[in-house]
Amino acid sequence: MRIGIIVDGQSEFASLPLIIPELERATGNVLLGPAKADIHPKAPMGAIAHVCLKSIEVLKTRDIQEVIVLMDREDRDECPGVLAQQIQAEVRTRTDLRCWVVIKNRTYENWLVADLDSLRAQPGRFRVTRASERQIAPNKADNCNALAILKRSAIVASYSKVSDSMLIMRRAEVQRIADNSRSFRRFLRCVEYPRYADQSRNP
Repeated sequence: MRIGIIVDGQSEFASLPLIIPELERATGNVLLGPAKADIHPKAPMGAIAHVCLKSIEVLKTRDIQEVIVLMDREDRDECPGVLAQQIQAEVRTRTDLRCWVVIKNRTYENWLVADLDSLRAQPGRFRVTRASERQIAPNKADNCNALAILKRSAIVASYSKVSDSMLIMRRAEVQRIADNSRSFRRFLRCVEYPRYADQSRNP
């Protein structure tokens, strides 16, 4: 299957492609993109759907059969699953493509910190404390202040959202991220990652 991916941030646009080859090998699917959409996480559902449709039209020129929209929850109060379903419903009324929405809980940085081994593999760039580790594992990455942890862990220079996300994802492994992030497991289920074909609640 050919699946298009839409993201809402520059870090995702730059670094998510680094794990796409691993996802394609595991699923047998072709993942196209990501395309970047200027989604404001607090915008009304209809406005979010409208922005997504612009990127969907671009991806349709590449013969996609499904599309996955990845967006931050930020500080919205809604349950991520309910929020995703509401946006999905809006998008699906406006396109003939099958569409899934995955809410990053709460931001892309929560996915980045989930692979602690990737951070530890770069001692010249990150120094992760035991206290930070306890906030992330086991299976707690979605509930921590991930950006604060990354800023606190960065050494030599301040944390850079784009360039450091690429450093992390270049060494990341899909299953290690999934071990600590439920919202990332939901993404894996949508791309048909075998280990999460039936559920994504648990690692």
